[in-house]
Amino acid sequence: MKSLLSPLALFRSSLPMIVLIISISAVLIGIVLLLHFWNGISISSLTSDPATIVNAPPYTGFLSQIGIFFWSASVAVCMFGARVLSRHPENLKFKHCWSTGSLS
Repeated sequence: MKSLLSPLALFRSSLPMIVLIISISAVLIGIVLLLHFWNGISISSLTSDPATIVNAPPYTGFLSQIGIFFWSASVAVCMFGARVLSRHPENLKFKHCWSTGSLS
């Protein structure tokens, strides 16, 4: 299926999300650099996997990591569902019922 928008229009419509992602990334990298220069903590200590730093076996934290993957997948599905539902005006009444707590 071809997009009806030009590449420039697609970029412009994605610009707010791009700016948000770059901003969050810049803040996180800024925190790492601040801790590095302010407290003298090595950047590798701030960015490496904890199991690598303490020389733990690779399976350390396996269940925790799987849980993080499931939480991330759940958030992605919820965000996708909200995006799809918000684009269909016929779903607005249903969305309003859930937000107010009245299904009648």
